[in-house]
Amino acid sequence: MQSISKISLFTTLGLLIGFTGGISFSRTHWINYDIDFFFWWSIISTLIGFLFVIFSVWQYWVGKNQEEKNKAQVKIWMQDANGISSALQRIVKDNLDGRYSSTNDMANSIWSVEAMSKSFYQSLYEERCVTEEEYKIRQKRLSDLIDKQQEAELAAKISQTEIK
Repeated sequence: MQSISKISLFTTLGLLIGFTGGISFSRTHWINYDIDFFFWWSIISTLIGFLFVIFSVWQYWVGKNQEEKNKAQVKIWMQDANGISSALQRIVKDNLDGRYSSTNDMANSIWSVEAMSKSFYQSLYEERCVTEEEYKIRQKRLSDLIDKQQEAELAAKISQTEIK
């Protein structure tokens, strides 16, 4: 909505300034072209109006691309939510049909759905609350933390094998 108001503002400004430039140009004498303030104002205002119209078209194009991206992202989220719903329904049906041999089997199924719902929640959170740069920084920190933990575990395993 904000993009549409910017587009209409810049289009209106462009047309208004271009119109005043046209009036100024028509005021100049056609035969001898007196170079005065109105002559230069007609040229400058026409260029400014043209720039405003170009900027409004660019704003419209960017807004359309962003709108299409948002629609595509919502479709993905709808599919994720549908997948979680279907998985939960399947777990209940399988349980009623006696397909689980133990509670551990059912717990593993529920944990896998829980992991899907967490990734879905994370995707929604990142889209709504986190910028792309913040997300990249967070991912880098997590990667560094995992690397340090793996190095510590590897060093512990190596020291245990040397002791034996």
